[in-house]
Amino acid sequence: MAKPGVEYDEVARVADAMLAKGVEPTNRLVLAEVGGSATTVHKHLKNWRAAHPQAAQAPPELPAGLQRAIQEELRRQQAEARSEIEARLVTTQAEAEDLARAAERAESEVEQLSERVAGLTGDRDRLTGQLNEQQRETARLNEALNHERAAAESGRVEIAQARLKTEAAEAAASTLREERAEQLRTLEAERTARIGAERKLASAEAARDELRKSAEQMVATADEVEAERDRLRDLLERERELHSQTRSTLAAEQEKARAAEKRAEDLSEREAALRKELAEMRRGQGKSTKSEKGAGTGGRN
Repeated sequence: MAKPGVEYDEVARVADAMLAKGVEPTNRLVLAEVGGSATTVHKHLKNWRAAHPQAAQAPPELPAGLQRAIQEELRRQQAEARSEIEARLVTTQAEAEDLARAAERAESEVEQLSERVAGLTGDRDRLTGQLNEQQRETARLNEALNHERAAAESGRVEIAQARLKTEAAEAAASTLREERAEQLRTLEAERTARIGAERKLASAEAARDELRKSAEQMVATADEVEAERDRLRDLLERERELHSQTRSTLAAEQEKARAAEKRAEDLSEREAALRKELAEMRRGQGKSTKSEKGAGTGGRN
């Protein structure tokens, strides 16, 4: 980048030194020495040339007549050369001024490009901030999904335990029904034994009611799990909307959101399986209740 602030004195000093060495000072040579802006160097060098016109070389020591003839010829040639040089100088100065204007336009374009780069840098910083915010939101969502997955796993364990309890209760009820059938066959002869069997049946029914309450509590827990899943699904939907706004620059975040959605779908499938198991368990309990009621009605008759 050009060094700003080149003064006239510095340009004049370099031009004088070149002229003393017999070198014609040009814009390129002086610019290589002092640096800075080409426009500024050209302006200072133009002022220096105006203040330092080149002197004609002293004529050699010759006879007076020949010297006068040579001087006249030299003056004529100098006049012709001066006229040609002045014409070329006018052209050169016009070209130099055109180059200076072009350089000024180039410097203006450089400043505009610098401002544009600054604006793009600001946009990059803003997008980087959005990316960081998306990453934090994704991390929070992953944590919530992990928590929900742990809760679903716990619910599945509780349902499995409830299923085992139900199976045990059904086995006990089946045993009681067999015992009651046996007692019914000997009802007339063993009334006292029948009363004991009915008491056992009442105890089993109380246990069944407790199991039914436990199942209802598990259903309520499953409903809470479903509500939490819907809340997470809403969070995922908002996450998708945020991802769609920055899709061009946040492709990596989209992959993470899709992974989170996949985990949510897996969780939904597990919850659906749990609900299916609960439904089967309810149907099993309903059938057991109907059969027990039917057997009880037959016994009383």
